[in-house]
Amino acid sequence: MGYRVNDAYATYRDLGAPPQLTKAQVTKIKSENNGAPVETSSVVIGNKGEFRKEFVIRENDVVLITLTPIH
Repeated sequence: MGYRVNDAYATYRDLGAPPQLTKAQVTKIKSENNGAPVETSSVVIGNKGEFRKEFVIRENDVVLITLTPIH
Protein backbone atom coordinates (compact mmCIF):
# COMPACT_ATOMS: atom_id res chain seq x y z
CA MET A 1 0.00 0.00 0.00
CA GLY A 2 1.38 3.38 -0.90
CA TYR A 3 1.40 5.98 -3.62
CA ARG A 4 -0.74 4.68 -6.50
CA VAL A 5 -0.88 1.18 -5.00
CA ASN A 6 -4.20 0.60 -3.22
CA ASP A 7 -4.40 4.40 -3.13
CA ALA A 8 -8.07 5.43 -3.28
CA TYR A 9 -7.21 9.13 -3.05
CA ALA A 10 -4.99 8.99 -6.16
CA THR A 11 -7.79 7.30 -8.10
CA TYR A 12 -10.23 9.96 -6.90
CA ARG A 13 -7.83 12.68 -8.06
CA ASP A 14 -7.44 10.92 -11.43
CA LEU A 15 -11.22 11.18 -11.79
CA GLY A 16 -10.89 14.96 -11.48
CA ALA A 17 -11.72 15.15 -7.75
CA PRO A 18 -15.47 15.56 -8.33
CA PRO A 19 -17.47 17.08 -5.45
CA GLN A 20 -20.00 14.23 -5.79
CA LEU A 21 -19.06 10.73 -6.95
CA THR A 22 -21.31 8.68 -9.21
CA LYS A 23 -22.00 5.02 -8.44
CA ALA A 24 -19.73 4.07 -11.34
CA GLN A 25 -16.89 6.19 -9.93
CA VAL A 26 -17.30 4.64 -6.47
CA THR A 27 -17.22 1.19 -8.06
CA LYS A 28 -14.03 2.12 -9.95
CA ILE A 29 -12.34 3.43 -6.80
CA LYS A 30 -13.29 0.32 -4.82
CA SER A 31 -12.25 -2.14 -7.52
CA GLU A 32 -8.86 -0.51 -8.12
CA ASN A 33 -8.09 -0.12 -4.40
CA ASN A 34 -9.40 -3.30 -2.82
CA GLY A 35 -6.39 -4.04 -0.62
CA ALA A 36 -5.40 -7.12 -2.62
CA PRO A 37 -1.76 -8.18 -2.22
CA VAL A 38 0.66 -6.86 -4.81
CA GLU A 39 2.70 -10.05 -4.52
CA THR A 40 2.12 -13.49 -3.11
CA SER A 41 4.80 -16.14 -3.24
CA SER A 42 5.99 -19.32 -1.59
CA VAL A 43 9.51 -19.69 -0.26
CA VAL A 44 11.51 -22.58 1.09
CA ILE A 45 13.48 -21.78 4.22
CA GLY A 46 16.63 -23.81 4.72
CA ASN A 47 17.93 -25.60 7.80
CA LYS A 48 19.21 -22.35 9.33
CA GLY A 49 15.64 -21.04 9.51
CA GLU A 50 16.51 -17.70 7.90
CA PHE A 51 14.51 -15.74 5.35
CA ARG A 52 15.91 -12.71 3.56
CA LYS A 53 14.38 -10.57 0.86
CA GLU A 54 14.91 -6.96 -0.16
CA PHE A 55 11.94 -4.72 -0.84
CA VAL A 56 11.87 -1.42 -2.70
CA ILE A 57 9.63 0.88 -0.69
CA ARG A 58 9.03 4.59 -0.80
CA GLU A 59 8.23 7.06 1.93
CA ASN A 60 4.75 6.36 3.37
CA ASP A 61 4.52 2.88 1.79
CA VAL A 62 3.15 0.13 4.02
CA VAL A 63 4.27 -3.50 3.70
CA LEU A 64 2.80 -6.53 5.44
CA ILE A 65 4.79 -9.76 5.35
CA THR A 66 3.15 -12.92 6.60
CA LEU A 67 5.18 -16.11 6.90
CA THR A 68 3.04 -19.19 7.44
CA PRO A 69 4.67 -22.57 8.03
CA ILE A 70 3.33 -25.44 5.95
CA HIS A 71 3.82 -28.82 7.53
